[in-house]
Amino acid sequence: MESIGERLKELNDYEARKLLNELLELSLSRLDHEDKGQKTLAKYVSDLFSSHIAEAMSRRLAEEQRKTTVHLIFGLSAAGSLKVSLSKLGRRMENEVIAFNEVFSTGPIHGLEHAEGQRYRDMWLAERLRNHAFYQLANRDHQIERIIERLSAIPEGKSIDIWCADNAHDQIGLRFALHILRGKRNAIRVINVSEQSGLAAAKEKRIYALGLLNLDAYMQIIEQSKSAAALSDDNRKQYEMAWQKLSDQKDTLRFWENGEVRAATEEELDSMLLEAVKRLESQAINDGYVRAGAVIGDLQEHVDQLIDFGFMEYRLWHLISEGTLSFRGLPIAMHQYEVRIKRRNKE
Repeated sequence: MESIGERLKELNDYEARKLLNELLELSLSRLDHEDKGQKTLAKYVSDLFSSHIAEAMSRRLAEEQRKTTVHLIFGLSAAGSLKVSLSKLGRRMENEVIAFNEVFSTGPIHGLEHAEGQRYRDMWLAERLRNHAFYQLANRDHQIERIIERLSAIPEGKSIDIWCADNAHDQIGLRFALHILRGKRNAIRVINVSEQSGLAAAKEKRIYALGLLNLDAYMQIIEQSKSAAALSDDNRKQYEMAWQKLSDQKDTLRFWENGEVRAATEEELDSMLLEAVKRLESQAINDGYVRAGAVIGDLQEHVDQLIDFGFMEYRLWHLISEGTLSFRGLPIAMHQYEVRIKRRNKE
């Protein structure tokens, strides 16, 4: 006969929680029962439940108190690498990692510190980017509103490390985060991986994004950053003022150039995409058609900017719809269709 533990394994989390809720409601309803046996059993179950809840809360409180540093990073993949690196160094329990799930270099950021600005950005992206709504629903804990709540709730005794690189996405995120944290007295350090020395990866290519780092590089940076100084009040004020300027703008594409965020037009990205198509067409043997995914990859290789893949595909389809590019295949995913410069005399 199967044990209770083995039978419970057949239930998923929702089903197990539902069963527990029904058992507790049934037990609590018997607390005032006339039957002494049922009343005793009901009280035992109620006390057991309360004991487990208190133990869980105490354990979470102890874990929270062990965490002395909060790391803020601007991407789920980078957050995963950072967590693994901290674990390898034996420091995972002392560090909390918070991650945005946004690409701040693309889409509206006007008034993003307010709910209205967040809704407008979400609607704008949902109208243009494939699967945006799905990814937002799948990553609720990393939406802007939720991250603002978590940052605002950080106790003052904890230090905060903000990870970034020299790209518009991270640099905008940095300024946005410091605006959210304004007024908090926590020690805040900026860990800019583009400025780290001695990284093996930097010998091959300029590190303009955290995605270019491997785990060894993350661990090296964590060690190198132990003695990094916290931002001064003046530094923080400069970042906060810089966010206000960015928040007042209504552009939808931004690049990092000469140490500053520069507003760009979507047509600038269109020109870059067309150049990528031309480079690949010269090597194509299939009637000049090249995979859409290859176009995005080629652009990333030639431009040291962090731009959302979905946004680049959106502009690729803009070029198709206006007749600059022709395509063939299934427009379901970038690996399933091809594009080329439209040949006016033949198409």
